[in-house]
Amino acid sequence: MTLRYLPRPRPPRLALPALAALALVSACGRPATLEECNEIVRRIVELELAARGGAGQSPEVVRETTAALEKTTLDQCVGRRIDDEAMKCVRAAKTAEGVVKCF
Repeated sequence: MTLRYLPRPRPPRLALPALAALALVSACGRPATLEECNEIVRRIVELELAARGGAGQSPEVVRETTAALEKTTLDQCVGRRIDDEAMKCVRAAKTAEGVVKCF
């Protein structure tokens, strides 16, 4: 009696590339929201003003710095790919340059 081995079923050829693409998309994060971008701006302003010491603590300076940074940053930020790790990095950054390195 001869035993016949049935061929092992193979997954469809598109399954592996689709899984790889799915992993890459999820690894790229999601589009940044206005709320997340505002948090990034606030953190940079906070760190910049802290670096200036007492000279950067007046409400007028805070408003001016925030307005200037919002003008240049929000348009570039909203919709850009971001993930939870980048936001954790922003929250933990000790300097404004550290925030920039999160991306």
